[in-house]
Amino acid sequence: MGALDDAARDPGCWWLVARWLTASDDRNSETLFSYDLTARPGWALLTEPQRQQVLDLGVRYLEIHQPQPSRWAGRAAHGGDP
Repeated sequence: MGALDDAARDPGCWWLVARWLTASDDRNSETLFSYDLTARPGWALLTEPQRQQVLDLGVRYLEIHQPQPSRWAGRAAHGGDP
């Protein structure tokens, strides 16, 4: 999976994995912004090692990611940037 490979190289790209897990349901805001990644359609498409990698890379992303609310606070729409 390309998104997992990208996140392994650059943890800042992990949000693309979360988006990929919405599969073809990415227009549904409930799916796109749900906290339970295992409930997203793409989760069922992953092997067990890939699932573990998603979780491990997610933890790594949270360890290094610095939120920048000034980039998105107050906007009516989200452009897909991390």
